[in-house]
Amino acid sequence: MRRIIPIVILLFIGFVYTFPFFQAGFFETHDGEWAIIRLAEMQRELRDFQIPARWSDYLNHGYGYPLFQFTYPLPFYLGALISLSNIGLTTTIKILFVASVFLSGVGMYFLGRKISSSFGGLLGTLFYIASPFRLTDLYVRGSLGESLSFAIFPWLFYVSYRYIERPDRKTFILGALLLGSLILTHNVSALLVFPFWIGFLYVVTLSLRKNKMMYTLKYFLPLIFLGVSVSAFFILPVLFEKKFVLLSQIPIADTARHFVAFADFLNSARGYNGIPSFQLGLAHLVAVSLLFISLFFTSWTKVKKYRIFVLYGLFSIAVMIFFSNSFSYFLWKYPPLSWVDFPWRFLTPLTFMISFLTIFLPIRTFTKILGTFLIVLAIFMTLPYVSVQNRINREDSYYQTNDATTTSADELMPIWVRQKPEKRYDEKVEVETGFATLSNTFFNSKQISFLVESQEQSVIKVNIIYFPGWEFTLNGVPVLPTLGNGDGLMRLTIPAGITKVDGVLGNTFIRMVSNFISLVGLGVIFFMAVSIFFIKKNHEKH
Repeated sequence: MRRIIPIVILLFIGFVYTFPFFQAGFFETHDGEWAIIRLAEMQRELRDFQIPARWSDYLNHGYGYPLFQFTYPLPFYLGALISLSNIGLTTTIKILFVASVFLSGVGMYFLGRKISSSFGGLLGTLFYIASPFRLTDLYVRGSLGESLSFAIFPWLFYVSYRYIERPDRKTFILGALLLGSLILTHNVSALLVFPFWIGFLYVVTLSLRKNKMMYTLKYFLPLIFLGVSVSAFFILPVLFEKKFVLLSQIPIADTARHFVAFADFLNSARGYNGIPSFQLGLAHLVAVSLLFISLFFTSWTKVKKYRIFVLYGLFSIAVMIFFSNSFSYFLWKYPPLSWVDFPWRFLTPLTFMISFLTIFLPIRTFTKILGTFLIVLAIFMTLPYVSVQNRINREDSYYQTNDATTTSADELMPIWVRQKPEKRYDEKVEVETGFATLSNTFFNSKQISFLVESQEQSVIKVNIIYFPGWEFTLNGVPVLPTLGNGDGLMRLTIPAGITKVDGVLGNTFIRMVSNFISLVGLGVIFFMAVSIFFIKKNHEKH
C-alpha cells in the first residue's frame, strides 16, 4: 500500500497539471503549433526514406529548408512513430507533452527514493511537476524539446547513480542511451546540464567509491563516448555545418536583453506575447533556503551521507543563477555560452536542480514538516498556471500545408540566399533561358528528376535552395549546379537535345562520418543488449 499511494498521487497530480491537453483541439503558445508542422515534415521525410531526416522540401514556400539538420529531431521521430496509429498530428504532439510530465514525475520519484527516501521522492516529484517554469514551457512557450528534456534529466541522474552503485552492462546501455537521447531531444539543454551531470557523477563516486580516478576512466568515459556517439549523426553536422546558415553570422537575439533579474525569479509576467515568465516559485525557493539554513543550524552527523548532495545542489543552483543573470555577461562572448541563444535557458536545468534538492527535505523532522506544507503551498500557487490563452481547432491539413520555416528568424536559411522566398513557385523546374520543354518531373524531399527536350543550350532553374550534398547528373554524367541572382536556387546548363536530369541530396563528408559513428554506437548497444539477453537465458537454464 505504501508503494501504491505515491503512484496514485503522481497520477492524480499529473492529470491535474496536464488537463488542458485532454480537451479537444489545441491552444496558442509560442512554439506549440510549430511542433505540429515539424511533425508533418518529419513524416514526409521518413516516407521518402530520408534517414536521417535533414532537408525539409515543403517548408520555406516549397524551396526547402535544412530543418532537422540543425533542429533537435528525437521528439519528431517519436511523434512519427506514435502517429503510425493514425491518431492525428495534434493528438500526437499532445501525447508527447503529457508524457513529458508523467515521465519526469516517475523519474524524479525513483531518483529521490534511491538517494533519499520514498517520501523524499514524492516531494521532489510534486515540486518538479508544479514548477512554474515547467508550466510556462507547457502552456506559454509550448517548447516540446525542453519539456521532454525535463523528463530525461531525472532518469539520467537516476541511472547514473545506479551505474556508479553497481556497474553492469544494462545500466551502462541505459546511461548511454539517455545521454544520447537528451542531446537529440534538446541539444541546448544537454549542453547546459552536462557539466552539472558530470559534477553529480563525481559527487556520487566520492560518496560510494574509493578509487575515484580509475572508476572515472574505466566506467564514465566509455559511457559518455557511447552516448555522444549515438547522437553524432545530428550533433556533428550542427557543429561543422552551421557555417552554411545565417545562424553562424546573425545571432537570434541580443544576449544582453535576455538575462533574468533576481526579482523575476519571484515574480514575472506570464509572457504570452513575448518573453516568458521566469518565476522559479516562492515555495520552491523557500524550500531551497530551508535546506541551506539547515546546513548551519542542524547536526548532520546522522545524515552525513546526504550533506555532499545538498552542498552540490546548492552550489549548482548558485552557478546557474549566476549564468542566467547579467553579472555573467562578460562570459557570454565566449564558447560554449556564445552558442546558446538566451541566458534564461539556464532556467531549465535550474528548475530540475531545485526540485532535486527538495528530495532531501525529509531527512530531518522539521524540514520534512515544512516541506510538506511548502509543496501544498506550491500546488495552490501554481494551479492558476494550468490555463491556456486561446483554444484552436485545426485540421491536420492546415499543418501539412504550412509554408513557413518554423524558426523565429529564418536563422537556418543558407547564407547564399539574399532574397528570401515570399510565395510558392508555379512549377518545380522552369526554363530560365533558351527554348526547351520539361516533362516527367518527379521530386520529393531527397531527390528530383525530369526530362528536358531542348532546341538549343538552355538554363533550367530548379526551385530548390542549394545546400551542400545536392548532386546532379545529365544523362548519367555528373555536373555541378550554379547559383545566381541571390535567390540561392540551383541552375543547370542543358545542351541541345534530350536530357535526363537526376538530382539527389547526398551526404557531405562530415555527414557520412557522423552517420557512421552513430551506426557504430547503436551497433555496440545492440550487441551488448543481445549479450545480456543470452547471458540471462543461460543463467535461467542452469
